Amino acid sequence: MRRRQLVVLTALALAACAPAPTDQPVSPATSAPSATASSPGVANLTPQTLTSAPRQFDTAAAVLLPIANGWPGILDELNYYAADDHATVWGVAVTKGRTLFDAYLTSEDGGSTNWVCPVQAFDKQNVYTAVSLSADAGPQLSVELTAVSKSSGNVEWRYSPPTIGDAVASECDMDVAYSLTSTAAGVLFTLAQPESSLSAMLDPDSGDVVWQSDAPIQVTDGARIGIIADGGNFSVVDLFTGQVGAAVIQTPAPSNGPDFSYSLAGQTGSQLVIVGVTGASPMIVYQIDATSGQLVTPTPVTLARADLTSCQVDGSTLVCTGSSQDTAYGLSLVDGSAIWQRVFSDAGTLPPLIFDGSLYGVSGGVSYVLDVATGNVVSQGAWPQPIALNEVGMVYGVSDQTTGVMQYWWAPAV
Repeated sequence: MRRRQLVVLTALALAACAPAPTDQPVSPATSAPSATASSPGVANLTPQTLTSAPRQFDTAAAVLLPIANGWPGILDELNYYAADDHATVWGVAVTKGRTLFDAYLTSEDGGSTNWVCPVQAFDKQNVYTAVSLSADAGPQLSVELTAVSKSSGNVEWRYSPPTIGDAVASECDMDVAYSLTSTAAGVLFTLAQPESSLSAMLDPDSGDVVWQSDAPIQVTDGARIGIIADGGNFSVVDLFTGQVGAAVIQTPAPSNGPDFSYSLAGQTGSQLVIVGVTGASPMIVYQIDATSGQLVTPTPVTLARADLTSCQVDGSTLVCTGSSQDTAYGLSLVDGSAIWQRVFSDAGTLPPLIFDGSLYGVSGGVSYVLDVATGNVVSQGAWPQPIALNEVGMVYGVSDQTTGVMQYWWAPAV
């Protein structure tokens, strides 16, 4: 099974993490089969071997996963990895709802902490989870990364960057952001905050720091190079050595108004797509070679809209959200023209996901699959907004109508 791009359409800046799904009643149209956490529903099924983005999901055959009140997780073929708010990282075989492991994590010194805002990544051997360990409403916020073996569920190593002083945190609404990415060179941990930042490339076998930078580095999954953006400049970073090259682009600071800031919107084919954002002039797009870092488009493409706050590339389309955060726009990478726009979510729902040329969202209480290239709706139904999905199915969350506990289900693609 090929691993494909899956992105959550959210802020371009490094995101701390998304909160757990909102507790809300589930209508009969989207209710999962009756089951309890102690006696999960088990479906004896073999999912279809699909080679493209799914267009429908069979929620009538959904399997209850043994995770309650968790945070959004990640799908790795037929296994789902997620963290709950009891300091436990779960591995679950989704077709059976069978627990592969439930690794309980405490802080490195074994103390009691408020364990919140996990972000995760995985490679062939480990699941990596970074969380904030905050004292009770105190000014100090520490972050810890833990590697858990996918085969044994054992904690392989831990990494703790310097404690952050004077951080403002309320659940996941904080003025620091951290991310994890599995790259060709190792596991990149990035911590971005207003006064100081940190990027560390970690050896996946030992957790040792291979190299470290005081700048937030933006990368894609499996990348060999990343970018560092500094105002109107961006430079390429060799992820194997940490060496930073000369600035690829240097944008003069405007005489008035905000400076440019560049953000990595993802990879299309063999090229990385970088979006230049400013409130004083139109947004622009550059492309660089994903291996060499050489500039492919010396003349940038100017986007037809300037009121965009978040962009992700998929194929030849740049999918962005507007400043109102409730509308998605499709723009051409070739000439920057607007191809389509659509309201993508109802109040209280999760943001849409982009997977392999399709966007999965909810509008007016109806779930839909949208072709990213054209903006056409290719399928619609009554399934809940996916938390994670791939070729063979999706994971979603619903509140138990009796207990109010958030439960998580996997539904096969059909």
